[in-house]
Amino acid sequence: MRNDVLNLTAKEPISQISIYNMLGREIKRVNDIGTSFPLDLNDVPAGAYYIRATIGDKSGTFKILKE
Repeated sequence: MRNDVLNLTAKEPISQISIYNMLGREIKRVNDIGTSFPLDLNDVPAGAYYIRATIGDKSGTFKILKE
């Protein structure tokens, strides 16, 4: 069974999420999300990606691997 949804949760509203491929090209962006969001990755091919989440005036980046 494949799971193509990344569930994101934060204590404060997430203002933006961007997905980047390993070359640094942005392939998807979602704005004004709230504190919980199921990020649908069905349209993203298998591979490694960076997710950048912005909450308030802070942002963080993490790596995911989609099989």
